Amino acid sequence: MKDHINLYTILGSQPGNTPEDRAISEAYILGQLALAKAAHVHAMVPGAPFIFQVNGACSTPDPTGAANWADFAQKMVDQGYLIPGDAARSTLVAIYISDEPNSENSCLNDSGGAANPTFQGGVSILRQNPFTATVPIASVLSRNANNFTQGAKLLDWVGFDYYPDDGNKWKNDFASFKAAVPGKRYIILPGAQTGCKDVTKNDPTAFLDAMSNDPSVVWLAPFAWFSGSEASGSAPCLGVRDIPSLRATYTAEGHQITDLQCSSSLADKWFCGKPTNVNAAVNYLLDD
Repeated sequence: MKDHINLYTILGSQPGNTPEDRAISEAYILGQLALAKAAHVHAMVPGAPFIFQVNGACSTPDPTGAANWADFAQKMVDQGYLIPGDAARSTLVAIYISDEPNSENSCLNDSGGAANPTFQGGVSILRQNPFTATVPIASVLSRNANNFTQGAKLLDWVGFDYYPDDGNKWKNDFASFKAAVPGKRYIILPGAQTGCKDVTKNDPTAFLDAMSNDPSVVWLAPFAWFSGSEASGSAPCLGVRDIPSLRATYTAEGHQITDLQCSSSLADKWFCGKPTNVNAAVNYLLDD
């Protein structure tokens, strides 16, 4: 996908709460950051493996969360994936704190009219680290902000996934979502699969319109590129790569987005591997 994306979401992590589990997650994520940097694609890393523990399905505070995150952030800096205060030249541009934190099993929903203390604590760990204090914190919610309005207000990038929504119905629900969680940068997620459990193929039109014309939209994330090995019933589970019409549409949109980003500044051109028309000395300083 590297020719038509400018954000790679790294979500894989090792289940478990032990230092050994975190070490496996860390090694995997750092390896994926290396691939992203080599491909000239920005990336987003998961926060949950470092700042939360999981007991059953519940996310709970990790008493070593701040130290875990500090160690991981230092490695991202040392290995050149995070340049604090310089998003254009950093591989890391956002942190995906947790997926669907408002799902009924996550145990992170608002409590007593306030954001859940565990979720607040996780956000604080990311904010208080000097390397990641200004890196956007992102999450996709399940369907809407119900029971998570206060938690959602702690995020910088936020969206919802509800694939039965399409066309005007999605536009209305998106407007309601923005009204419930105002002033954010928004993630939009069209369903982009056929024959797959719980996902439908949405008409891209409304989503592409929002991406082009709504300056608050930060990330278009059709779900999903890959195809599955099986699905409910006998139909094969196909993703964007294997649905020709969607592949053509989203690849073209992706090229427009990446072309715009990669020409927006010298630093962006440098990250994308494009000619910068500056002399070797300036290139050296940019790479310092």
